[in-house]
Amino acid sequence: MPSKWFSLPAPTPASAGCSPKRWLVKGTPFSRRCVILEGANAKNAAEIRTLAEKDSLPIHVPEMDVTDNASVERAVDAAIAKAGRLASDAQPFHNPGKGRVAKAVLISSIPPMLLKSDKNPDGLPMAVFDQLRDGTAYHRSQFYQDITAPFYGFNRPGTKISQGIRDNWWRQGMMGAAKAHYDCIKVLSESEFFEDLKMIEVPVLVMHGDDDQICPFESSGAKAVKLLKYGTLKLYSGFPHGMPTNHAEQINADLLTFFKTGVATAAA
Repeated sequence: MPSKWFSLPAPTPASAGCSPKRWLVKGTPFSRRCVILEGANAKNAAEIRTLAEKDSLPIHVPEMDVTDNASVERAVDAAIAKAGRLASDAQPFHNPGKGRVAKAVLISSIPPMLLKSDKNPDGLPMAVFDQLRDGTAYHRSQFYQDITAPFYGFNRPGTKISQGIRDNWWRQGMMGAAKAHYDCIKVLSESEFFEDLKMIEVPVLVMHGDDDQICPFESSGAKAVKLLKYGTLKLYSGFPHGMPTNHAEQINADLLTFFKTGVATAAA
């Protein structure tokens, strides 16, 4: 399997009043993060609010306005590769002194765009996403087993393979809606966030592994941080797309540091 096959799926100026009253942690992959934050006595300084997005509704992510509908003030918005979250959440990121989002984190995320086009000549060819469509439509069970190898870097020599992680990924995939997963590929590949990234006016920490085979760093994180007004890049050597799971200790520690201080620790 070619190394990039599955490349389908700040400090920052400190602002007065930028210390979050609540930390908005979105999505099932972040449930473990909440345990770490609570263990660090984070609740003494902030209320941790979890918004669990159903695995069966990924196609609706671009249309959902989770942040606007949530009762959140000065939140820290952390999203993992959420294709449409940035577009619908762009407005609350404006005016850090008045908006409800204090900081943001992009982890292994797709912005500004994954698909190759005239505007994005370094993107990935449509053939990559057609393979994903074929897998989600006609070989779902096997597809959700196979994708765990590049997703977590389990196809790299010397990597410790966790069958539990693979089984859990397969479980989540098979619980989802086939049509939603199929349609989501168009969203994650063709959505453009060039202008959205430029509009964000709060500190954004971009966390990415340089061995991400799902959203290659060169096509995503490397470009995203250059478009952000107050972006900080934290690049992890050898880390895969699923680094929040199989490198949780490092990611959790860095998230907590950024949430508390707005400053990223030294790159791994």
